[in-house]
Amino acid sequence: MNPTIAAGRQAGLATDSLSVWLEQGRARRPIVESISLRVAPGESIAIVGESGSGKSVTARALLGLLPPELTSEGDVKVAGTSFLRLSEAARRRLRGNEIAFIMQDPFTMLNPVMKVGDQVTAALRGADGRKLSRAERRAEAVARLNEVGITDPAVVDKYPFQLSGGMRQRVGIAAAIAENPRVLIADEPTTALDVTTQQEVLKLLDRLRRTHELGLILITHDLRVAFATCDRVYVMYAGQIVEAGQTDAIRARPRHPYTAALLAAEPPLDHRVPRLMTIPGSVPSPGSRPDGCRFAPRCPYAVAACTSSPVSLRTTDESGTHRVRCDRADEITLVTDDMTGRPAAGAETVQPGDLLVKMRGVRKNFQDKVAVDGVDVDVYAGESVGLVGESGSGKTTLARMMVGLTRPSAGSVRVGGVELAAKRVSRQQWAMVRGLVQMAFQDPMSTLNPTRTIGSTLREGLRLAGADDLETATSELLERVGLPAGYARRWPGQLSGGERQRVAIARALSRNPRIVVCDEVVSALDVSVQAHILNLLRELQADLGLTYVFITHDLAVVRQITDRVYVLNHGKVVESGPTPDVLDRPQHDYTKRLIASIPRVEQ
Repeated sequence: MNPTIAAGRQAGLATDSLSVWLEQGRARRPIVESISLRVAPGESIAIVGESGSGKSVTARALLGLLPPELTSEGDVKVAGTSFLRLSEAARRRLRGNEIAFIMQDPFTMLNPVMKVGDQVTAALRGADGRKLSRAERRAEAVARLNEVGITDPAVVDKYPFQLSGGMRQRVGIAAAIAENPRVLIADEPTTALDVTTQQEVLKLLDRLRRTHELGLILITHDLRVAFATCDRVYVMYAGQIVEAGQTDAIRARPRHPYTAALLAAEPPLDHRVPRLMTIPGSVPSPGSRPDGCRFAPRCPYAVAACTSSPVSLRTTDESGTHRVRCDRADEITLVTDDMTGRPAAGAETVQPGDLLVKMRGVRKNFQDKVAVDGVDVDVYAGESVGLVGESGSGKTTLARMMVGLTRPSAGSVRVGGVELAAKRVSRQQWAMVRGLVQMAFQDPMSTLNPTRTIGSTLREGLRLAGADDLETATSELLERVGLPAGYARRWPGQLSGGERQRVAIARALSRNPRIVVCDEVVSALDVSVQAHILNLLRELQADLGLTYVFITHDLAVVRQITDRVYVLNHGKVVESGPTPDVLDRPQHDYTKRLIASIPRVEQ
C-alpha cells in the first residue's frame, strides 16, 4: 500500500451526534438519535439490536443514502472529510474509494442483466483516469474475484442468478472493495447463509479488513457473530445506543438490561434448556417511544424513576471505554444465563409413536442435477426431526416431497400410508395427506397474499378443515399462536417479521395437521423473536401432540427443538441419530465441519 493512502487511512470513520428524522408535514419524529461512534483503520465494530432499533437506518445515514422522507443531522467524518456536508455528486464520487456498502441480499446490489466481471470493475479506471480496455477489465475482475476466494475465471462471464447465495455475496464484496475503500459497512451480510458459508464470508471480511486496513462496520442481529468477529460492540435500541464497549467486556458483563436480555435469549450450543428466555413486547415505533428509558416498558428492573426523564449514555469504567444508558446499572444484577443453567431433564428423549412418514431410496433430479440421492428418512408421531446441511444439500427438496409439493424421480415416499411416488394419487388420498401434513415456510411474506387480511387467509384453511364457526375458529387460532384476535382484520404488511411467522404457523395449523414441516422458520428472525417462536413451537407440540420436521442451518436451534437429526450433504444422508449424539459425538467429517463452523467466542 502506498504511503499516501496509508496516511489517509489513519482517520477511519467517526460520527458526532448523528440523528435521523422522519419529516411528515410539519411534524418531525426522531428515528435515530445522537449516534456517536468510531472505527479505526483495521478495526471492526458491530452494531447490534432487534429489528426496528435503527441499525440499518444508521448504516444508510453514514453513507448518505437515506430516502427522501428522512433527513440527517450531525457529522460523519471519513478519513477526515465531513462526508454528509458534501454535495450528492461529491458523495457519489467518494462512495467506493472512501466508503463502501455490502447489503444483506446481494441481489439488491447486483444488476441481474450484467455479467459478474463487468459489475466488479464498473468503477475502476487506469492510473491516468482512463477507462480500462476489455482485456484489462477482465484481468482485473479475475484478480478481484480471486481475492474473495472465487478462483474459477469462468465466473467473470456469468450472471448473478447463475451463482449460489454465498458466491453472490462474495461477488458483492469484490465489487464493494474494488476501489480500495477506507471504510466498509456490511449490513447483515451472513443472515441468509448456512453456517459454513457464513464462516467463510466472515473470515473473508476479517482478512480483507487486515490486508486492506479497512475500518469494518458490521450490522447484525446475531450476537454470536458480533462477539466472535468484532473488536467493539454498539448495542442499539429504539434509535439510541444503550451500551457500547469492548467485545470481551460486554460479553462477560453486560451493564444494560437489554443487552443482558439479548444474550439470555440466545439458544445454548451445548445443551437443551426447558424454555428459552424471551423479552416481552417489541421495539416501540418512532411515534410511540416512551419518555425516559426507552426499554423501561419491557425491562424487569424498571422503577418509576426510569420513566421520568431522558437517560444519558455514561461511562462505567475507569478507562472510559464501556458506556451504558441505564441509571440503575450500578445497583442491579443482570441475568444472562438460561433459566436453569442445566440441560432440561428428559427434554432430548421422546417415545416415538406411529410411523407417519417413510421415505426409502428417494431420489430427485432437476434436469442433469441430482438434488436428493437415495435418501431414507423416517418420521414418527410426536417427535421432532431435524434436517440440517448447507445450502444445496437437499433439505428443502426432501421436505417438499414429504408434503407433495415436489414429485420424487425415484424411490418411495409414504405419508400416512399414501404412496406419493405412485403414478396416480386419488383426490381423496391427496385430501388425506393435506390434512395430515402442512408446511410453514422461511419467508411468510412471500407466501401470504398481501391483498387478503390475515383472517381471510386463515379462514380458507379452517373452511377446508370443516370448521363450523369460522370467526370463532379464526380468533382461537390466532390466540393459540400468541396473537390477539383483532389481528384477523390486519394485512400482512402491517405485521412485524415475528408476527408474520406466527401467522404462517397458524395457517399451517388451520388444517389440524399431525405433522408440520418448518422450513427455516426462525433463520431470519432476531434472537429475541426466535426464542418466542421456538418456545411457541414447543408449547404447540405439547398441547396438540404435533410432529415436526425442522429444516435449519443453525445447530443451536437444532439442539433446542429436535429429537433426532439427519445430516445431508450433496443430496445424501451422511449421518443421523439422536440429536445430542450427533452434535456431541459427530462421526462424519462433514458433520464435524458443520459444528466447527459455528461462530464461537474465545473465553
